[in-house]
Amino acid sequence: MARPSIGRACIVIVCLFGSVAPVSAECAWVLWRETSRGDAAVEWYPDGYATSKECYDELNGREKAMRQAGWYIAGAPNLYMHKNSTTVTRLRCLPDTVDPRGPKGK
Repeated sequence: MARPSIGRACIVIVCLFGSVAPVSAECAWVLWRETSRGDAAVEWYPDGYATSKECYDELNGREKAMRQAGWYIAGAPNLYMHKNSTTVTRLRCLPDTVDPRGPKGK
């Protein structure tokens, strides 16, 4: 009975591991904009990004634009209220595996 050589076994192992694509630890991120207007129901506006850096860069840009348009921080980080209305908006970057709207019913 013939035994495979160690050299052939090593070549097979190298070929198997070499064909495996690298896996990224980075997941997709979502910038959630949660808006409520007075007594109206909360409205959700999600925007997707490939990395957390992209998401937070966009969040920071939107916050800057909001402050320039008359919005101010209303008691909590990333929670803004407009100076001329009862509209409240919260911006949050979360991994795409987290849904701030809560669990969905069956």
